[in-house]
Amino acid sequence: MSVLPPEFPGLMGHRVAERSRQRDVVFVAVVVAVSVVSSVIFTIMLAPPEPQAFIPAVIIPLCVSLPVSLYLVRLRRRIEALNRELIQLARHDQLTGLLNRAAFAADVAATGEGGALILIDVDQFKAINDQLGHLAGDFAIRELARQIAGALPAGAMAGRLGGDEFCVFLPGLGLDAGLAAADALRINIAEVEFSHEGRIIDLTISAGVSNLVAEDTLDLAIRSADRALYHAKDAGRNLVRPGQGEE
Repeated sequence: MSVLPPEFPGLMGHRVAERSRQRDVVFVAVVVAVSVVSSVIFTIMLAPPEPQAFIPAVIIPLCVSLPVSLYLVRLRRRIEALNRELIQLARHDQLTGLLNRAAFAADVAATGEGGALILIDVDQFKAINDQLGHLAGDFAIRELARQIAGALPAGAMAGRLGGDEFCVFLPGLGLDAGLAAADALRINIAEVEFSHEGRIIDLTISAGVSNLVAEDTLDLAIRSADRALYHAKDAGRNLVRPGQGEE
């Protein structure tokens, strides 16, 4: 669900790491070879080609170029690690670790596929904050995100759009499958006992589900799911409803 300089899973990650090591070896070898060859050529140009003249011509550049090239390799790796961390921060919601709104939209667009879109909202979230405090509210958001992430099938993606609102995209699935997935998640959330600092949080969700057609924009599908979500809220909460025009 991510397009970081990708966090390649499994075997692909090993291949990327292996290619990186190979590049480092080639870089060090080239730097050392160029330094030694240049020194030897310079020695030949300035002095008679006596055998003993080549000893410092090889040893000195080797002693200088090898540690310098290794330092540059370590520096490059550190820069790459910092870049990955920055991209991680830029793409992910800090509270939940899910994709943020912009990254979610970009990843959905990158699939080039249609699918089912589920818009999720916590029921009576303001009451949780008011009665139990904002730390309890943050706990509820994190736990909900964990439940959503744990329920995702392969290829699906989830993001936090803001506040207590989440969105899930199930590429290649139709509205019926999206409704079934949303309802299964709703039931699971309602059955889990969430406890924060010894106090039980009654956490339920409502959801709206729409079809995202490949040719349509994500905003259009979100608006449809948002209308369905409000229907679920108006009907009593802890419900799932299909988008308007899709019943």
